[in-house]
Amino acid sequence: MLIATGVTIGQNSDNITARNTTLMPKKRGLPALICLMFAPYVEIRTDKERKSYIGALCGLGFDPEAGEALHPDHDIELSFDVEFTLDDWREINAIRMSINMLLNSQNGIISYSRSAINLSKERLQKTVESVLEKVRTPREPEFFKKSYQWNQIPSEFILESCEENYDCPQVLPLLRPPGLINFVERKTELREHLKGLYRLVEKNEQNITR
Repeated sequence: MLIATGVTIGQNSDNITARNTTLMPKKRGLPALICLMFAPYVEIRTDKERKSYIGALCGLGFDPEAGEALHPDHDIELSFDVEFTLDDWREINAIRMSINMLLNSQNGIISYSRSAINLSKERLQKTVESVLEKVRTPREPEFFKKSYQWNQIPSEFILESCEENYDCPQVLPLLRPPGLINFVERKTELREHLKGLYRLVEKNEQNITR
């Protein structure tokens, strides 16, 4: 993956010129991680059964009244090629919270000692390294049905966020992932599935005895 601070297209050709480029390592899940850590707004997607996280819409958010993207040209719909868990969201939120604190107002920064600021930077660096170096399970990309559409996760599925519990400007709002269906919610489904298996076994045994 190649990233650049400036990209232009020639007027008389289709050539693309990239300036101040950096070649990123070839690592599965890296593009998604970068977007999840630093995108202004992120809406995490799940599959239809809410059993796994399949992607995210990253960009500048949407108008709550109109429900439309503020700047759709800057939105990115991601399809994850690795597994993400709640632990990943916690670590990514820790990164976003640290960035918010370091980008605090000038008056707020003055109240911090230099050692406290340096400590925050060190912790941020270690957390970023931990997230990037973590080995994740590969998965086949699964595309969200309503891609590039914001506000697609029902509010009752969104996990409670702690972003209101700390006094800091929300430069990067914390991620609010939807909760996956847990074992308790699946108990009835699993019980019916087991009953079906038992019926199938009994039917096979009857056929054998005949």
